[in-house]
Amino acid sequence: MKAYNYTTELTYEEYMCISHDAYHEKIRYYESRLGEILKMPFELRTEIGLDYTFALYKVGAYGQFLHKVDSLIRLVIRENIYEFRGKDVYRELLFRKAMSHYRRQEFSRAKKVFAALVKMDFSTDCYKNEYYKCLRDEKRSKSQKTRALSILIFLALGVTIAIDLLLIRSFYTQHINTLNALKTFLLTAGVGLILWNEISSRAYARNMLNKPKQ
Repeated sequence: MKAYNYTTELTYEEYMCISHDAYHEKIRYYESRLGEILKMPFELRTEIGLDYTFALYKVGAYGQFLHKVDSLIRLVIRENIYEFRGKDVYRELLFRKAMSHYRRQEFSRAKKVFAALVKMDFSTDCYKNEYYKCLRDEKRSKSQKTRALSILIFLALGVTIAIDLLLIRSFYTQHINTLNALKTFLLTAGVGLILWNEISSRAYARNMLNKPKQ
């Protein structure tokens, strides 16, 4: 093991003494002592680097996490690092990479990583559940025209209700039934579009989720 001096040893001990869930403190300490950390032996430097990267994810710094995660994935593959604090480090990094893309609404990138995880282990509900949500939300995000049309329909319904209350019921009572039929049609169409979009999004997600088993 590469020798290290008292300063780097103290830096390692100070970092490890930070409370497990004090993620912001870990991030501040790591970034303020980066020069000393980089001088540490490989094992210690890697341990702190992994912990720091996971802390970035925990505080929602997904952009920073994604900036570092690929190099760490390559590192754990190259150095045959299988576990980190009792967990499969490779899968943990992949899962958090997928979740980071998902939370940044980068659905296309997220679903590729989720698909790889599900292929590795279809029995893990966490992978399947998050993959399903990613597929569903991706489909929803692509349905801009459907959502825009449903909004227009509800706006038209609002205008129709206003006309009914202000004019028809006061001056043109003979058209009340026609306006009621129009309101019913617009309400049915608007709700129907929303339901169709939701059902089709869920169906797409279920179909794609089952593909890794094939």
